[in-house]
Amino acid sequence: MPEIPVSYQDQLEALAKHADQNGDCFKLKVMRRPNAASSITQHMGTFADAKWEHIANAESWIAPLFGGGLYVIQVFDGKDARRSFGTICPSEIVGAPRPLNPAIARSTSWLGPQLILSSEPQPTGVAGSILGSDPFQSTITPRTGDGAGIAALLEELRRKGEEVSQREHKLEVEGLRRESAERAARLEAQIRAMGERPASDPAQVIGAVLAAAAPIVSAFLASAGETRKAQLVLDEARISREREERAAALARPLIDPALLAIIQGSADRAAKQSEEFANLMRAQAESARTNAEGQAVAQRTMLQTIADVASLQLKLGKPDEAPGIDWGKVIAGVMQGIAAMGAQRAGQPQPQPTPPGTSPIPTPQLPAEPQAPPVPESPALNAIEDRIRAKEPPAEIVRDLAGALEDPASKAEIQAMNGIENVFSDRLDDFAGDKANDAYMGALLAELQKAGILGSAQA
Repeated sequence: MPEIPVSYQDQLEALAKHADQNGDCFKLKVMRRPNAASSITQHMGTFADAKWEHIANAESWIAPLFGGGLYVIQVFDGKDARRSFGTICPSEIVGAPRPLNPAIARSTSWLGPQLILSSEPQPTGVAGSILGSDPFQSTITPRTGDGAGIAALLEELRRKGEEVSQREHKLEVEGLRRESAERAARLEAQIRAMGERPASDPAQVIGAVLAAAAPIVSAFLASAGETRKAQLVLDEARISREREERAAALARPLIDPALLAIIQGSADRAAKQSEEFANLMRAQAESARTNAEGQAVAQRTMLQTIADVASLQLKLGKPDEAPGIDWGKVIAGVMQGIAAMGAQRAGQPQPQPTPPGTSPIPTPQLPAEPQAPPVPESPALNAIEDRIRAKEPPAEIVRDLAGALEDPASKAEIQAMNGIENVFSDRLDDFAGDKANDAYMGALLAELQKAGILGSAQA
């Protein structure tokens, strides 16, 4: 048989030439290799009536039959099974390996060679698995995964070296023990022989026994010393390994620093939001108190004006006329009180009441200030305002307010209004100043205190 080249492509060309000259019929044995560094293979199946195309495109029918992995194909002559063409290694097939399913090879849609033998995968050596009189002396390795294969080979060699060292040490210890046992048997035989002979001199018998026992005792002590030394080496290695593991465990933090940073950031944001909301509600309470005081001052001013006008009317009334009230002047006083209430609400100085019988001093008109650009309203804050005006449960409003303050539109409105206090003062001034809402505002403030957003000083 002509010599078959080593390279994959040259092997295919040589097999194609043989098919053209002697018939396109081959017998194939498919073996699976655990990894690139291993020389162990597992028999997966034997196929007959294989064509050259089945060898050249082996991945197309091996993958659906056996799954992914590294495979070795032993090629034989289909007419003479004793004639072997050696082995050929197709490309590594990506995917998980799986056991053979013979039903796939027997289906009508099967395009691979004919399956004639299948068995459970049994590991065998490559050299022992090649059948035939003239196998290829091929050294082909799969064309992928070379780096991983070298690393696996080095690891396997290191492990085998450790096993050989341990086996040699065990054999050495067993040899010493066996030699000690043999010497002990010889000593016992000598003692038994001495006991059978008549003792002429006890000192000579004892000296002979000690001379015969000396090598055995020395060997036994040497064996025991070697055993203790080996055990000490193993114990020191184990203690050193455990010490390193404990040191590594102590060096690791209990909580991942990245997770700890996230938790700390969330706590800081929550504390900042609570502080901002507390300032907001404090400003709301101060605004409500100021409005109530302004309304009380305005009401007292109106009542005083009405009383002064009524007193003046009583003093200036004609005798033939019934005492009465000049309702025009009363209305003027009431209007002044309403103006005082509006000025107090807007933070402007309150106009002083005009004494009866005098004309009010006209207030000089100042030039109108340019209007500021419209403030963008936040949908989230609009929703919170509507819910407060609708007097929804305070607990739900407090729960959702923190999320609304994180909305980008809410932040823009707060910035445009120069602070969150101005936003809620502008939105809820009239609602907080209405005495009909005092009970609801008290419940809302109590809920804020319960949630820890407002301190006890705000009660």
